[in-house]
Amino acid sequence: MVFLVGLTVFQTSWTFRKGTYFNQEMNYTFREAGILLQTSRVQSEMKWEVFPRVVENKNGFIVFNMGKRSFNWFPKSGFESKENVHLCRELFRANIKDSRRLLGK
Repeated sequence: MVFLVGLTVFQTSWTFRKGTYFNQEMNYTFREAGILLQTSRVQSEMKWEVFPRVVENKNGFIVFNMGKRSFNWFPKSGFESKENVHLCRELFRANIKDSRRLLGK
């Protein structure tokens, strides 16, 4: 059993290192239409419809994608200002169906 877990962890890390996003600076732009992801290699827009739930804690936002185990982590330290954190929270409230676990009003 331990061997299988170890093999899975190794395979996952190896696959990630060969992936498009490894060692790339990733910039996210939160817009009315969705979330824009940009790297030096990829530009992709994710529409709000693919995000069924968002959860906030003191350190950041967890935005779940379709599927039970897929999510994006947006640390608050990555935002330019506290005002941008507030604006992002309001976008989440307006566009993500299950936003009950957002902090602040």
